[in-house]
Amino acid sequence: MIDSDVLELFLDVRLLMERENEAMQQLKRVRTALSRSVKGQTFAFLRVSADCISVDLEYTGSVLYRNLGMEPHPLVSQLIGKTEKRSVP
Repeated sequence: MIDSDVLELFLDVRLLMERENEAMQQLKRVRTALSRSVKGQTFAFLRVSADCISVDLEYTGSVLYRNLGMEPHPLVSQLIGKTEKRSVP
């Protein structure tokens, strides 16, 4: 007889795998829809705070550009890595 903890673990893993497959299918649908609606356009995610506006790549880059396949605006690569922050007038 299989120990109930092992069986529960097996069922948990199976559920996670099914959710992963669903998530991958959903991601493919989103990528397809985005590729049609934003074709030829570029994007940048701006992080707005009380003292500055900055281009964010650290937190959103992997989602926007790698996962969703969106094209970064050319200025994104120019501005990334610059530590200078300027105040918003």
